[in-house]
Amino acid sequence: MSLQEESNAVLKTLYNGYIQSPGSIFEVGSIIKDTKIDPFELCKYLEKQGFLKNVQNSGGKNVYASITISGINKIDPDFVEDLKSKIISVLGMLGGRHRVMEVLSLEPKDFQLAFDIVKYLESLGLLKDSQYQHNNIVIELSIEGLDYYEQNKASFL
Repeated sequence: MSLQEESNAVLKTLYNGYIQSPGSIFEVGSIIKDTKIDPFELCKYLEKQGFLKNVQNSGGKNVYASITISGINKIDPDFVEDLKSKIISVLGMLGGRHRVMEVLSLEPKDFQLAFDIVKYLESLGLLKDSQYQHNNIVIELSIEGLDYYEQNKASFL
């Protein structure tokens, strides 16, 4: 397999694990065990691209990592876009500050997903002054987020 195919295999496997258990670290070496690519080097490469985080090498092919929202976006852009759209549309329609766990109807076990998507939306400049609390995050649209909502609100309805 090529480097691109190996990279995609790692990202897809970690994405599937993330959906089941957001924030968990997963073993990577077994995903690409039948190749000449060093799993640690591949993970460091994907980490530099912003697709993986928490890369840990425990010796040999035992390498562990977590996928980032950018990595998820590479594998399943609709998943990220759906979360983004839901947050923007709810905040745009209701205005004010709201708890992201309620906006996304997430269970406490999915807090890491909420955390990751809020950080991603903050990096895009769509949220302002998020308040991180125990098991929840209070969010509000930034002026850019409000503009994004206004420009796209027909697609949210």
